Amino acid sequence: DDRLLHVPPVVVSVCSPTLTTKMDDPFFRTPGASSHRKGKSLSGKQKQSGAKGKAKAKAKATPVKRIIDDVDVSDSDEDRKMVAGGAESEEEAEETAAEKRLRLAKELIAKAEEEERETREAEEIDHDAIAHRLRTDLLEQTGKLRRHIADRVETDVAAVKVTRVHRAHRLSPTCLAMSTDAAWVVSGSKDGSIVQWDLASGKRVWQVKGCAKSAPDDCEGHRGSVLSLALSTDARFLASGGQDNFVLIWDVATRKLLKKLKGHKGSVTCLCFRRNSHQLFSGSLDRTVKVWSADELAYVETLYGHEDGVQCVDSMDRERALTCGGRDHTLRLWKVAEESQLVYNWGVACVDCIAMVSETTFVSGSQEGSLALWDAGKKKPVFTQRHAHGPNNWITAVCALKLADVVASGSCDGYLRLWKCDERLHKLTPLLAIPLAGFVNSLCFSESGDFIVTAVGQEPRLGRWVCVKDAKPCVQRVALQLKPEAPKP
Repeated sequence: DDRLLHVPPVVVSVCSPTLTTKMDDPFFRTPGASSHRKGKSLSGKQKQSGAKGKAKAKAKATPVKRIIDDVDVSDSDEDRKMVAGGAESEEEAEETAAEKRLRLAKELIAKAEEEERETREAEEIDHDAIAHRLRTDLLEQTGKLRRHIADRVETDVAAVKVTRVHRAHRLSPTCLAMSTDAAWVVSGSKDGSIVQWDLASGKRVWQVKGCAKSAPDDCEGHRGSVLSLALSTDARFLASGGQDNFVLIWDVATRKLLKKLKGHKGSVTCLCFRRNSHQLFSGSLDRTVKVWSADELAYVETLYGHEDGVQCVDSMDRERALTCGGRDHTLRLWKVAEESQLVYNWGVACVDCIAMVSETTFVSGSQEGSLALWDAGKKKPVFTQRHAHGPNNWITAVCALKLADVVASGSCDGYLRLWKCDERLHKLTPLLAIPLAGFVNSLCFSESGDFIVTAVGQEPRLGRWVCVKDAKPCVQRVALQLKPEAPKP
């Protein structure tokens, strides 16, 4: 039979020893048969043989074909793994969007049950607690979760306790970054230093001194003023920016400088980590917003649009960033994943500071002293408080307690002011005015809202055209007295 001519002698000898001598004869050998791979498919000429020859050869070739197949399977484990991997990838590709959502939901529920089981001593799992937790996470991610803190704040100024943290900066502090657990805070100053403070004791934990202006680029620190700081949610990375146009990434655990990121052509005025992520946004006087990856210590992309230097940046859980452009009188909400942006025109004066209350609500402070409340779906502010800190006092810093109803603002009028957002987030009402001498250059709320950390200096953050000589440059902890939370019905 013609099929037996292509079977190597070692295989045929197992099935039919009588054919071995014939196969050894050169007359029966097919040219190039020694280079054929075992189990190779039949040639076109052999496929065209008559039906009668095929039927006759079927019975004879069956045991040979079985042996050849066995040899092929055992001969290449690597091919078998490639086939299996291909099958798995095809199954993943055939998974529909609905099936994927169902699978991810089951994985999320299983993970929540496992964490609940670890935290609870009882063997039974409280499914109501799991449902409440999942609902809370969803509302937090969508920006619909609200904590009612304003009504619990004691409005008597005598109940507020202001504690000055140990002084270490020679010049005015310009920026702050606080850990999620509110155990410590990092401050930057115009003298180029970065200091980590323990809020419980007020002691200095770690300090990086500024470099001389003639120092090389690889020096460990900033040349000139430190203008911005940002801390990741897990307190793993600290980012700092300053007048030397660099973004420095620090390892908080080892307190070592990981890398100096170069890319901006102007002073880095603002930094912000996206919540629960290591994605970093930076704004600069070169009118650009850059996106960085702290995990990779690398540049990702640049966002263009502002017509003046970027003054402030903020972000929450979504892959979005909110920025203000100073003298271009605009706020911009950057949708990084969609590669688009929403532009909000203030049109009155320079916008110097912003803060996000939720994914769709934010506040801004301008140089003519107006505090504005914005809704992401509207082009104009839903509420504006003119002269929030008195006439001729521009707002130098704002801060919002995330997903809550309390906003803080600072200026140079000698007061730190707290504001309450109404239930619909369409109005701000005065809540408390706390005496604080000097320029409030930066503000940070604790996660629970029971205290605020302020960076107070004699001069504004980005200039020296005004000086409050009676003020003392320092970092202060302003403790608020909160009433007990009302029991839920």
